[in-house]
Amino acid sequence: MDQDRDEFVAESMQQRLFLRTFVGTSVDLIVLGLFVEHGSLVVIDSFSVTVLTAALLQVALKLTLWAERRIGRAFAGRDLAHAKAERILSTWALLVGSKLLILGLIDVVFQEAVSFRGPLHGLVAFLVVVTTMLLGESIALWLYKKLG
Repeated sequence: MDQDRDEFVAESMQQRLFLRTFVGTSVDLIVLGLFVEHGSLVVIDSFSVTVLTAALLQVALKLTLWAERRIGRAFAGRDLAHAKAERILSTWALLVGSKLLILGLIDVVFQEAVSFRGPLHGLVAFLVVVTTMLLGESIALWLYKKLG
């Protein structure tokens, strides 16, 4: 490796995965922290619990994206209209169902230490937070690619 190059250049697949996961977890941590600090619909007892929640969300969301890609591959090459409809319905069910499972997992793991409040027992707040996290991760990835 050239001595003049940045030390954080991802050389292997494992390094790229680490950087994406680290950046994603950091973005998730920032988003959670902002929602906790500037709103009343997300309540987390401590910074440590916020870090653990961000890590859990990162893993759960990555698993959801992996499953969504598998669904896509299962329907790849099938041009029939009903196959496309099945793919859309399957993907929608996965994306919605996974959010319910992740919210339940957070409740089981952190119990009263993490609370999403508001309409539909906090589901709306949770979906807004997750959407903001995904948007933040997309912006971070876009910036990374623009830089070089």
